[in-house]
Amino acid sequence: MFLALFCLSFNSLRAKPPNIIFVLADDLGWSELGCYGNKFNETPHLDALAKRGLRFTHAYASAPVCSPYRAAFLTGQYPARVGILDYLRPDSENGLSTQHITLPEMLQNNGYTTGMIGKWHLSGYKYHGAKTVVRPTDHGFSWNIGSEIKGVGNGANFSPYVFRTQPVSWIDLSKNKLGKDEYLTDRL
Repeated sequence: MFLALFCLSFNSLRAKPPNIIFVLADDLGWSELGCYGNKFNETPHLDALAKRGLRFTHAYASAPVCSPYRAAFLTGQYPARVGILDYLRPDSENGLSTQHITLPEMLQNNGYTTGMIGKWHLSGYKYHGAKTVVRPTDHGFSWNIGSEIKGVGNGANFSPYVFRTQPVSWIDLSKNKLGKDEYLTDRL
């Protein structure tokens, strides 16, 4: 009887998989967060997540720019294996092929609901001339917010800011007047 209860208690512990939140930020140095020892930048929310989670202290990026690193992280393969060696231009034809199995796909196959918020940057965009568009939902993300088709990526969409002369399509700039010498961080 005791053995059966003991085994059942372990089975119930295994029944609930852990939540996984992976935060990826472009151009963020390893020493810029408080949880890695920085005393200048105040990052209390990220520090709290790190305290209750896992921090990577001996890892290196597989590439110096966003697209190849993102592809490598999602697939577990070197950027050259997935054919993405540099950042992808908006008109790029060689996005992350659906032939590559990604971490979100594996998580979905194991009962997880997966989501992505933010920059995708693993495909070109049709409105820039790319013939094929590969979306996060094509690679195992159950849902996706703000990273596809005039979403976050390629510098065009830091609300209410614009890239060159192209405003983000869903933002009403008449309600979000920009200051002449204003920067995004001024509004944060």
